[in-house]
Amino acid sequence: TRAVVERLGAATRRAKRFFLVTDREGRSAVALVREWSRSLEAGGALEIRLDFTDTEAARLNPHGETDAARALGEPVTGGLFDDVVWFVAQGPAGRFPDYDAVNDPPSMKFPHPFLAVAEFAGNGRWEVARQGEDVEEFQVAWGLGAAGDAPTWQGGAAGSPVPVAGELTDAAGRSRLRALKFAWTAKAERRFVRGDGPPPPLEFPPLLNAPVPGAMPGAGPVGWDPDESRRIPFERVSKETVLTLLDTESRIPRGAPPRVK
Repeated sequence: TRAVVERLGAATRRAKRFFLVTDREGRSAVALVREWSRSLEAGGALEIRLDFTDTEAARLNPHGETDAARALGEPVTGGLFDDVVWFVAQGPAGRFPDYDAVNDPPSMKFPHPFLAVAEFAGNGRWEVARQGEDVEEFQVAWGLGAAGDAPTWQGGAAGSPVPVAGELTDAAGRSRLRALKFAWTAKAERRFVRGDGPPPPLEFPPLLNAPVPGAMPGAGPVGWDPDESRRIPFERVSKETVLTLLDTESRIPRGAPPRVK
């Protein structure tokens, strides 16, 4: 709780601090943090006063509804709300020696894509920070299903559509999201010179539901060209990880009161 108090008191890019509360059924609501206890005794509960009627907080609810808190049952989890977006950004325009306009394919014009994260700062503003260099692809798949069931993956294979907002909750407003799958590819900065030893494979297998190279303008990896003889090979590494969202019913002892007032 002391760490949460320190986070609440830390500077935020937003003008307001918001808090997300979830019940046993997976329903959630966002509130404005009005005040919180600043001095804690050992083992004491953290007391936070939340305002669910704030208009900005209501817009952050799953469907933007103003009365989401009225549908909540017993709250079991809660935490500070941050609105972030991860994406791959184009690096600086290619120039010699990274890019040779005569001999290199067009995909080499941006030889250093990077992984970035944007955090919403309010008033339509986003704060963007670089998080990884030469990360040229970042894909996400959603595992949906009822509590206790194995997730059904959407966006996890070529041609698989990503879920729309209405598919993330059931008719009762409970979350259907059970897991997230992340996949990304990073390339080495140094490219292989033609004839410099055995070249790496020239195939670029797409991640999850990413388009195959050449299917969309600008969607091919750095160094790709329809003409195989013009492709520029790099060393690459791809990683995939699955984040399983714990079932609140199994991790919260029944009858245990939430330590948020």
